[in-house]
Amino acid sequence: MKGSKSNLSQYIPAIVLLLGLGLLALSYFKGYNEFNSKKEDIKSDIEVLQKEFDNLDKLYRNKKTFESRIEENNKRYTEILSDYDASVTDESVLMDLYNAQEEYKLNVLGISLGKETSVYSFGQLTSQNPNNQVASGVNASYAGILKEYSVELNGKYEDVKEFIDNLQNTEGKRRVPKSMSFTIDENGIIGLTMDVSEYAISGEDLEASDVVIPNTENGAENIFSDDFKEVLQQ
Repeated sequence: MKGSKSNLSQYIPAIVLLLGLGLLALSYFKGYNEFNSKKEDIKSDIEVLQKEFDNLDKLYRNKKTFESRIEENNKRYTEILSDYDASVTDESVLMDLYNAQEEYKLNVLGISLGKETSVYSFGQLTSQNPNNQVASGVNASYAGILKEYSVELNGKYEDVKEFIDNLQNTEGKRRVPKSMSFTIDENGIIGLTMDVSEYAISGEDLEASDVVIPNTENGAENIFSDDFKEVLQQ
């Protein structure tokens, strides 16, 4: 028995060495696999970053072209906005018809005014944040305004025809006749009944056209004054 224990003890260093080598090999292969996995992840990240870099490089090389297009689009955008008034009110509609009556020698017989309604909100474009002014490229405070009204009038054929033609071509106004009906009497006077949709664009930095309402000064500041009594006596 003594001899067999002595024989066993002489193999212990070799056994320990083999165990050590086995653990070393196991650690090596485990680390190698993790390294390979990490290497593949880095390679994949590099491919993604390379694509992003190539795209950004392409955009940068076309920077001047984009800036030129942006300037052109902004100019066009401003021109389109300038074609619209910033509001449509009862006063503006009434004065437009009053001025048309004077200019085209028409007789306005009746007017029916509808309410002003919002029909479109700007900035609602396809983007990650449609209300973001920078993302959409459009001022999100802008709104498309619609006012509908009806008018009944009459006049000579040439005057009514010129009025209808000018109705759709007035600078700063965007009117769309929705329906028209005509009559003619024995004297050749044309009667016109028309429904109109008028559009405007309101916004924080847009100004509405002035509505000029003529007035006539009558009366006196103090009806008991001597000056007023003299006027009455005249």
